[in-house]
Amino acid sequence: MQFTIRAIHQKCAALKLLLFITFLALAIVSCSREEPEDILSDKADLISFVLSKAENPSLSTDLQGIRNRNVFYMTVPEGVDLTNLKPSLLVSPGATVRINNVPVTSSGSNPTASDSGSDPLASSGSNPTASDSGSNPLASSGSNPTASDSGSDPLASSGSNPTASDSGSDPLASSGSNPTASDSGSDPLASSSHYYPPATRSMPAVDFSGVVTVEVTAENGKALQYKLLVKNGRQEFDNLIYQCMAKYDIPGISFAFSKNEEIAYCSGLGFAITETEERTTPGHLFRLASISKQFTTLCILKLYEAGKLTLDDRVFGTGGILEQEYGNVTPRAAAVTIRHLLQHTSGWGSDPDPMFSSAFTGQTLDQRIRYMLGTTQAEPGTVFTYSNMGFGILGEVIKKVSGQPYEEYLKAVLSEAGITDIHVGKDRAGRRPNEVVYYSQNGYNGYANPMDVIAAAGGVIASTEQMLQLLFHIDGRPIVPDIIQPATRIQMLTPSAIYPRYALGWRRGHKFFPDAAYHSGNLAGTATMWVMGSSETAAGSGVNCVVLCNSRSYMTDPDGTTFDDGLYILMGELYNLAL
Repeated sequence: MQFTIRAIHQKCAALKLLLFITFLALAIVSCSREEPEDILSDKADLISFVLSKAENPSLSTDLQGIRNRNVFYMTVPEGVDLTNLKPSLLVSPGATVRINNVPVTSSGSNPTASDSGSDPLASSGSNPTASDSGSNPLASSGSNPTASDSGSDPLASSGSNPTASDSGSDPLASSGSNPTASDSGSDPLASSSHYYPPATRSMPAVDFSGVVTVEVTAENGKALQYKLLVKNGRQEFDNLIYQCMAKYDIPGISFAFSKNEEIAYCSGLGFAITETEERTTPGHLFRLASISKQFTTLCILKLYEAGKLTLDDRVFGTGGILEQEYGNVTPRAAAVTIRHLLQHTSGWGSDPDPMFSSAFTGQTLDQRIRYMLGTTQAEPGTVFTYSNMGFGILGEVIKKVSGQPYEEYLKAVLSEAGITDIHVGKDRAGRRPNEVVYYSQNGYNGYANPMDVIAAAGGVIASTEQMLQLLFHIDGRPIVPDIIQPATRIQMLTPSAIYPRYALGWRRGHKFFPDAAYHSGNLAGTATMWVMGSSETAAGSGVNCVVLCNSRSYMTDPDGTTFDDGLYILMGELYNLAL
């Protein structure tokens, strides 16, 4: 029995020793095992694009591209040869680069180094599209995207439907957020949560006269493409436009201004058509939205000067211009004059707006007019209510009095100013060869509006160059002969007694350009604005500006600043810089 117990103790001791030895062996193996291999980076970011004066003797200063998603914009001074520029690119560490499908190697700097101190333009974590933080409080609108902006003036509120009248917000209110950030905190290019110091790639000379494609490939094989758009021009103007494009994700903008009836600067920026990478030019046609109303006003005034109508002619009822087309109207409808329609004082509201509300989809202009004639109406001449339908009616007046379709008569008027490339727009299938494509945001359809129906209220298409050419012929300055008489021009720009901010189809009295007449417009996929400076006798006169966009945003800054406000702010900066 003792032997048995002793044997059991010996076996237990041996087992304990074996377990100890096994544990020790495992510990030694564990401690001596190699660390796992590094995970390959999936970062394929192009963080910044720079043209440095050290690499490019034709430049007097370093220039940095302004980024909108995967596109970098840059303007270099006039005279700089675009075909022979050496860029520097800040990319993810370990990434390889191809430019126009040609591989590029590092320029001798450590490709994994952060390049700290060597590139004063490289930001360490800020939004690469931000070039002037806090200086440009641009934003966007949440109004009805299919409605014409009605040329809404954010400085004045009419109390009516905000989709067809003034928004009431103050574009002087600045935003505390980064004004140039286009997608803050949601960069789809940043797929890793780890920090990797960027690396600089210095390129051989590149031809930037066309679109330059940069492909960045991460260590794990992930590849992303970027586009570099470089052009000659004036940076002080173009950079303001680039910041707007980056903030509001607008593919293309055409901008131009004139002084003393000569074009001083015109510029096309970004893409007119993103799918084909067709770059925007000052000759591209854009939908004008509510700026179309000023063209309708001009047609009415030319009929007035020809003695075919007066501004106080009644439109409906007995003796009215459209008496035969629309009978049995109310006494208030019968009291509406052409002047009332031009001033938005007809008494008809815009809730809903038959011209742009989706509830009227498929209806003709005639059907929409008949609907409006049956709605509640204030006494004409007593209240300002922005009315797109009022200008739709004016299109019918022009057709009746001139004996020609609206577009045909409009072109006849514009021919007096030597203008041949302004039209009524069509759908996408009817896009003209030099017309941009319209890019809607928030899922809306930029091609939903029937252009033939909205023609006189929002359907005209034009280029910045042709629009400036027209302003030369109606701005009251002596160098280029006007196509309307001085007395007619005075009537056109004299505000109504009911609302001092609106004349005949033109807005007046904005604090950004108090001496000028102006108007804006928007449709889904379109945002526009132009300003006509005062006659030669007024201070700060002689400047006309046009801005045309092939998209519009619906975002709003935290302080309530909308895109419509932002467009006014942008125009104010451009206009005052041009003075």
